[in-house]
Amino acid sequence: MRAWYYLFFFVSGATALIYETAFARSFSLVFGSTLASVSLVLAVFMGGMAWGAAKLGRVADFRSPARWYGLLEIAAGLCALLAILLVPAVRNLYSHLSHGAFSAPAARLLLQFLLAGVLLLPLTVILGATLPALARGLTATLPERFRRLSLLYGLNTFGAAAGTLLCGFILLEHLGYRLSVLSAVILNLAVGGVAIFLAPRLEAGAAEPDPAPAPKGSKTTVSPQPSRLLLLIAGLSGLAALGYEVVWFRVLSLSVVADAYAFALMLGIYLLGIGGGSLAAFARFRRREGGWAELGVMELLVSLCAVAGLWFLVQSDLGMARPEASDPAYWEKMLGNTVLQAVVLILPATLALGYLFPILLSLYAAHRETLGRQVGRIVAVNTLGAILGVLGAAYVLIPLLGMQGSLLALAGISAAAGFLALAFGPVSRGWRMTALGTGLPVVALALALFPMQPHFGFQRIPTHEHARVLFYRESPDQTVMVTEDLAGAKVRRLLLNQQQATSTVLAGQRKNQLLGHLPLWANAGARRALVICFGSGGTFGSLGLYDLERVDCVEICPDVLDAAPLFREWNGDVLSRPQVRVVVDDGRSHLLTTEQTYDVITLEPMHPGLKGVSSLYSLEFYREARRVLNPGGTLCQWIPLYGMSGEDARSLMATAVEVFPQSSLWLIGNEAILLCARDSLALDWDWMEERIADRPAREMLRKVYLDDPWAVLSGYLLGPEGLRDYTRGAPLLRDNRPFLEYRIPRHQHVSPWDAILSLSERRESPLPWVTARQPGLRDSLSRAWEKRREAWTERDRAFAAYARSQVPAARKGFEAALQSLPEDRYATHLLQEIYWRYGVEFSRRGQWEQALEAYRRAVQIDSTDAEGRFYLAVTLDHAGQRDAATRELEVALALRPDYPEARDMLARRQEPPEGP
Repeated sequence: MRAWYYLFFFVSGATALIYETAFARSFSLVFGSTLASVSLVLAVFMGGMAWGAAKLGRVADFRSPARWYGLLEIAAGLCALLAILLVPAVRNLYSHLSHGAFSAPAARLLLQFLLAGVLLLPLTVILGATLPALARGLTATLPERFRRLSLLYGLNTFGAAAGTLLCGFILLEHLGYRLSVLSAVILNLAVGGVAIFLAPRLEAGAAEPDPAPAPKGSKTTVSPQPSRLLLLIAGLSGLAALGYEVVWFRVLSLSVVADAYAFALMLGIYLLGIGGGSLAAFARFRRREGGWAELGVMELLVSLCAVAGLWFLVQSDLGMARPEASDPAYWEKMLGNTVLQAVVLILPATLALGYLFPILLSLYAAHRETLGRQVGRIVAVNTLGAILGVLGAAYVLIPLLGMQGSLLALAGISAAAGFLALAFGPVSRGWRMTALGTGLPVVALALALFPMQPHFGFQRIPTHEHARVLFYRESPDQTVMVTEDLAGAKVRRLLLNQQQATSTVLAGQRKNQLLGHLPLWANAGARRALVICFGSGGTFGSLGLYDLERVDCVEICPDVLDAAPLFREWNGDVLSRPQVRVVVDDGRSHLLTTEQTYDVITLEPMHPGLKGVSSLYSLEFYREARRVLNPGGTLCQWIPLYGMSGEDARSLMATAVEVFPQSSLWLIGNEAILLCARDSLALDWDWMEERIADRPAREMLRKVYLDDPWAVLSGYLLGPEGLRDYTRGAPLLRDNRPFLEYRIPRHQHVSPWDAILSLSERRESPLPWVTARQPGLRDSLSRAWEKRREAWTERDRAFAAYARSQVPAARKGFEAALQSLPEDRYATHLLQEIYWRYGVEFSRRGQWEQALEAYRRAVQIDSTDAEGRFYLAVTLDHAGQRDAATRELEVALALRPDYPEARDMLARRQEPPEGP
């Protein structure tokens, strides 16, 4: 009969994690995804469970525990159902109250706490009371408590792991959040009903002695234990356990793709380790009870395993090798990579954590008559410690000590807990001297001799050997880095954890500039603009060039702003401009709570395949954005066409078009931009010419070859009708069912170029949406369009060939495009880049004459390219043409006086030869 209750508790663990996942996501769409808001919701969830364990755990001591457990399961299901139904009302209330007395950041956090508490506390308090209830009901005799509690806790944690993996791999993609919660509610109600039905039979057998032999050393009565010391150790253990989780996930985020699958796998392995440790304790306690010595030794073992796991992960370079992005099995191999790293880093320590927690429970629960109260109290203290661990690791340890130092500090806390158990617990003198005399020195040596790496996150990037770090900061929620490539064009990259947010590659900055300028050119009367996501500041900076009344930027990570000076060339030092304002917040939360309205909204979020980013592409997001747009307003959205299938991209576009029927699609390499109009789409040719002619804007646009209207219009593909036809039938992305967050990672290997070229072939004329004041201008524009259309399509084909490493075909394509349209400076730049590539390859082979010809052609295309002159000089030197090499070096320095490589090479050439 007991087996049924073990099964019930397994299911209960699964439903609890479904609830936690679903409500964390639901509240992130209301309060935002800032670390403060996410931590607050987690604290409410775990705090409610702690309170329920402490206050309701005792109820099982004076009423039917099995029946009480069934009632708790039914109540949990009903509370979860009510909570998920009330989320929209909480959202509306939060939006309304945030405009008044709760508008200040601290007051808004208080409001979040109150609303989350009202919605979640009934559910979480009930969930917290379930373990004490079953512990009391399934423990017939006191010596059984070690086995019963170990098995209960282990199965419940295994259930939690199952719920995590079910959510991450099946439920949320196919059912969405509300139906996932509803399925968990049905399970709770079923478990509760059956548990009540079986309660009389369970309690009838509760008084029967356990058929298994009593463990050695077991007693019918247990001497009083140092309960306060146990509570202290339980709190320290909980603090370390959740602190480890925060640090481990941060470490792994540097070398795994941070999609929803990776987070589900990491949490699943964490929970499987704890559950496995508890079941190992169950097997151990069939023969002998656990004691203080075992508790202390296991705490020391946790400390050693945590340090050893990080050391082995770093020293073995696990996870640094990546499969080719075009590999059809890319997703499966990356999942295997994630599992391997998580097993090495997380599993050993969590097995020990899972083993020691039932010992804590059993040692504290010394009286069967009050076992429910005692289990509830120690679970509550452990959970409160866990809350402190989450908050302390994120807000204190990582910012102060970094990830490596934080893990060592947490290992020190585990070792301290072990020391307390061994030094002050009822342990025999022999055990105490042996454990403290050997265990503590070993732990101390491990902590003292751990090989700390400078710029740890940078060292975990697979390509770190080819770059240098310019900015590095381990902030509370992510690691922010700016790197610079050592070779080639010295590209600078902004990395969040290991994900590239932006770079100074020309195609990326071309896109950033368009995201800022394009919505203004489509809204001549714009006075207020909003940018969501700062990145390198290129888009924000482009809007800051205009005489606007106000330009706001919402950025979720404040440390990104500190890296902005390293991209000053592209952002124009925008943060120093008087009309700009930066708000540190989540983009969704800002739209929900702001009282401002805007004429322009533009955004460049991270890739929608990453965890949580799809909330900036959903139907509800676009509705919120439309609500704060003024009449005539425009919105610009970035759509990456790479790292997903064409069908995924169609869904992203279709979702925006559903809310903004007046939308157009623009192409920049393997990326796209949606220009959406609130009312009607229009581009004023004369106004666009005037804005491009403004000196600050023109200088910035010249860098990315967008300094004339035709260069801008070369990216136009589809207007409203064409875009509706292209996206017709594509499923829409909703907050409740973010299926693309789970589908896109499986399609990262898909080449985007067939879909891109298909779009390019459908290129429509933008002229129906272009207005012109000058008489006869429209006719001349129509003739010019016909001349350019084929050249632009040829350029797109050449770009696709170049991206596919079909360099000869790309060269021919760019040459053909330039023959039709010689003034296309972007195609000219790409052709020059190809000759550069030829030069590098020939130089690598030692074919200096061929390399020389390639570099000469590159210099002929752009005679003002200082770097091209320098590499031509190097090649001339290798070819034995020293005087010509010197002349090229002098030209390179005249073009760029601060060119260190050219200056050093010329200085070496001018040194007098050494004497005999």
